[in-house]
Amino acid sequence: MAIIFPRAMPLAGVTKESFEIQRTDYLSPEAVGRLGGISAGFPLWGAEWDLPTSGEERADEWRAWISAQRGPGKLFFGSEQARPYPRAYADGFGGTVRAGGGAFDGKAVTWAVNGTRDVLNLTGLPAAFALTWGDYVGFQWVTLGQPRRALARCVEKATGSGGGAIAVTFEPPLFPMVPADAVATLARPDCLMKLLPGETQLGGKTRQTAITGSIKALQQLLP
Repeated sequence: MAIIFPRAMPLAGVTKESFEIQRTDYLSPEAVGRLGGISAGFPLWGAEWDLPTSGEERADEWRAWISAQRGPGKLFFGSEQARPYPRAYADGFGGTVRAGGGAFDGKAVTWAVNGTRDVLNLTGLPAAFALTWGDYVGFQWVTLGQPRRALARCVEKATGSGGGAIAVTFEPPLFPMVPADAVATLARPDCLMKLLPGETQLGGKTRQTAITGSIKALQQLLP
């Protein structure tokens, strides 16, 4: 059976992770003493996941997964593995209902952003829905039959209305190419990533079949 890309990461064995916005910024000093700022390109998510993984099956799974990525040749779905759901709903949305009725699966009914694309309005959530620093919102759509993703992280606390609407500030600002019909989700949000060549390294297996290593990746934004 052929592997379908992009694909998810293995869930087991990550002992440490870093998942942060990578920016290329420059200062632009003025003669009067002011400091201007210039950004080159759109901010991207960068990630590093550390092993060891114990157990022969887990170690073999990671080795096979990394081998099949062919360095930066294949896309995968990357995310902060410690935050698959908002903190207030760490075990998922089982049993929660939308304010207007019906089971809530993490997907908003509608979404909109402000002019600077850094404040998100969601509707169709449970009443008094809670978001906090570090919670993620993902955007999912399909272009020419291929999955596309954008990812943002909340930088303030917010509590929704009794009618299931919420507004929250997030970073980075929403990628301009995200289409209006994309689905906004709070359930396992992720982004498309590629491994960084030369920066993903696996060590040898121990006699206890543990494996050590470090996996580094960078987001790829596609329209």
